[in-house]
Amino acid sequence: MRHNPPYLTSERGGVVLPRTPLLIGLACLLLGAGLATLARQQLDRPVVLWLNHFALLDNVAHALTSLYLLQGAPLMAGIWLVWFDASEPLARARVVAGVFAASLAAAVSRGLEFALSMHRRPLFDLPVVSRFDPTMFKDIYSFPSDTATLLFGLAMVITLIRPRIGFIAFAWALGASSARVYEGLHYPSDILAGAGLGVTVVCILQHRAILRFCFPVLQWADRRAGIFYAGAFIASYSVAQDFSDIRDIGRALAAMFLHF
Repeated sequence: MRHNPPYLTSERGGVVLPRTPLLIGLACLLLGAGLATLARQQLDRPVVLWLNHFALLDNVAHALTSLYLLQGAPLMAGIWLVWFDASEPLARARVVAGVFAASLAAAVSRGLEFALSMHRRPLFDLPVVSRFDPTMFKDIYSFPSDTATLLFGLAMVITLIRPRIGFIAFAWALGASSARVYEGLHYPSDILAGAGLGVTVVCILQHRAILRFCFPVLQWADRRAGIFYAGAFIASYSVAQDFSDIRDIGRALAAMFLHF
């Protein structure tokens, strides 16, 4: 039987928070906020313009930003890999708490985009070449990136259980997020803050008080496997596409009720 990484359990067998990733996440969040407020002209804008001039990357960048199969889907596949690869109750409880935390962090990040209204997407203000039409965006503000929050949060979940696979997951999250900078959808500070937020929330929700609520989910998965995995499939699909369909359904329902 494989053992959990050292930071999952203490010497007495109690659960401890992954402190090093938590501190790194907080540092990225604060650094991203600092760049967005103090150095957007000096760092954010030049990086976007520099990345955008590599014309050979147009097709790759557009694929990474427009196809969910190349964004959240590989990371959700990684989530299921560690779920079945690590059958220990503690590891699976961490996966449940982690996916919930990453989704919660993405929702918080999206709320912050509207609440802070810190700056508009680069393609609105910079002379970038992008296949995206600015008029297609109803959410014109970009700080922090909710997509980066979700992707890096999921990568952190994978890392908590299988660190070696986690390196691949973080590399994928970084590549997909960098493509959004290339396409003019986000500034680097948006990505950095979003990544920090995702990692931070996932680490905080690894507290034993949260994990305690996850063990009944594991019991449900054992007793009603069919129902559990049917629901998990729908949940995984929604997470993999950054809750796009759920947001569309919510907007449609809101419009319908407002109409009446």
